[in-house]
Amino acid sequence: RGKKRFVWGLRGKTSSSDVDLLDGKKGGLTSRMFGGGGGVVLPSAVKHRIVAHPAQAICVRYDSGGGDVVATASEDSTVKTWNTGTGQNIRTLRGGSGQVMLGLDICSELTAGCGSDKTCRIWNTRTNRLVHQLVGHSQKVSCVR
Repeated sequence: RGKKRFVWGLRGKTSSSDVDLLDGKKGGLTSRMFGGGGGVVLPSAVKHRIVAHPAQAICVRYDSGGGDVVATASEDSTVKTWNTGTGQNIRTLRGGSGQVMLGLDICSELTAGCGSDKTCRIWNTRTNRLVHQLVGHSQKVSCVR
């Protein structure tokens, strides 16, 4: 594709609010192969370290639509999107009234988040507007795709 992709990861255990964006360069003694024969080269150096949220970051996802964007969900009731090239925050999307955001997904112009308030929210990330709020679960929602 010609585009340089970055790998993300929560720093240490998931009890951190920091998210590492790792440079996808090959080489160095600490590069590791993952996935067998053809595998993927895991990065050896941190490209950007961002303090994603004031509270624990729960979930991190890449934009599956091919954009250079990563999204994070947090205990602070927000979903934030980040530019993988610069590490800068693009936007902050608000969840439900102080409830933990437990999961998220992002694809091109839509970002979906779910949480302990038993709802899923879908935002248009171009306009930062809430498009849908899906209700009806009797328990917290921990995954959305």
